[in-house]
Amino acid sequence: MIEITARGNRLRVSKRSNLIGGSVGVNPFRVHFDETWNEYYVTAVFTCNGVTKFVQIFQSGEEHQIPWEILAGENIGHTVAVGLYGVGKDDAAIVMQSEPVALDVLADGTDPNEPGNPSPSEFNNLLRRANEAINQASLALTEANSARDTAVLVQSDVEKRYAFINEKAVEVKESQTAAGESAAAASGFASIAGAHEESARSAAESAEASAEAAAYWAERSEAIVIGNGIATTSYADQAALTAENNAKHYADSTARTAEDNAKAYAVPVTRKINGKELTEDITLSAEDVGARAESWTPTAEEVGARANDWLPSCAEIGTLKQSLHSDETDPDEEGSICWQYE
Repeated sequence: MIEITARGNRLRVSKRSNLIGGSVGVNPFRVHFDETWNEYYVTAVFTCNGVTKFVQIFQSGEEHQIPWEILAGENIGHTVAVGLYGVGKDDAAIVMQSEPVALDVLADGTDPNEPGNPSPSEFNNLLRRANEAINQASLALTEANSARDTAVLVQSDVEKRYAFINEKAVEVKESQTAAGESAAAASGFASIAGAHEESARSAAESAEASAEAAAYWAERSEAIVIGNGIATTSYADQAALTAENNAKHYADSTARTAEDNAKAYAVPVTRKINGKELTEDITLSAEDVGARAESWTPTAEEVGARANDWLPSCAEIGTLKQSLHSDETDPDEEGSICWQYE
């Protein structure tokens, strides 16, 4: 058992074990990490002779196996090293790495048949991270949609308030017109009512003052309505735009991080399957897998059967052939007859 201790980004091998080339499933290891790594999805990164393999660590102190690809026979004589790599649980853009530490030089040993399946941890880790990025982008989009809906409601409320204040402004203007008419009427009465001239003049002055006050407040109310309407509408538009920009930025950042991680841990295109590189889609023919072509039609000889034109002889079917002449046969012709003896 190999024991590894992680304190921040520094690793130390607290317990070692000999590593033999060609071994499979006999080299377990544990990683004990401090609380610094609790906020990350942790992956152990093994390297040897240019080969890199990954093992996902879910909890501190749990047991795992060193990938067999690291211990393959072609790596004998090279140093096996390990490091830790962490991706933030709340923000995939946050990455923490440790310095690598050497475990042992891979010693010579009997190389068994190469296992058929690669270590699945790398693919599982990439799939999990991609799903998390998709979920985070979906959450950001939901929040953006919610902010947009809120902005629409705010704008609708502003429009209603603006219409109400406009209605009141119209009423104030109507009051101003009525006050003006009252002032004109008061002046008329003053001209024909000499006895009440002073009272009429006073009434006219009062009406004019009321009209001026009404006009002042009408203009002030209209200016306040227009100012508040513009400010509130501008705030709603700005809130919606800010929410949309934040959502796009977060989604783009998350998608780029997922894409970069996928590229970093992808299978090299130089690896081959049935002799074909992974630079494009692979199509396997019958020849590639040692099978017959679809157009192949077997001959009688290939399947151990008789030819189509074969006629059996008496000897081949186990009967006795005997030539004879008789009075019942034409003396100028010869023939054969077969008897089956039991």
